[in-house]
Amino acid sequence: MQLENFTGTKPILLLQDIYSTIYLSNLVEDIILDAERELDQKETNRKHKMMINQTVSIGILKNDLIYILLETDNQKKNILFQQIYEDISKNLVPIRPDRHYTRTKGRLAGKYSNTHKRAY
Repeated sequence: MQLENFTGTKPILLLQDIYSTIYLSNLVEDIILDAERELDQKETNRKHKMMINQTVSIGILKNDLIYILLETDNQKKNILFQQIYEDISKNLVPIRPDRHYTRTKGRLAGKYSNTHKRAY
């Protein structure tokens, strides 16, 4: 979610970034939990258990949430939300137990740039 990467410098903009990030993360987590419950119920014989990719889910919701909030017709809102739910449910990644690889960390220039958040 890159909460430390703010898009502004004024206090009101910082608070807006924090509140919007918290709201978005709670909404994504709620959708992911519902989708994973549904996935567990209809899970077939797979080599690994699957889970929903959280980063892609955040990106999908960030792009399409504004359309739901601006829509006035409740039926269209439900259709848009169902489409987001289906898009999020399709992005699965396997859970592979006992995988521990060392991370190579280097110093990145502009790691916390003030103009772009990298999630999705």
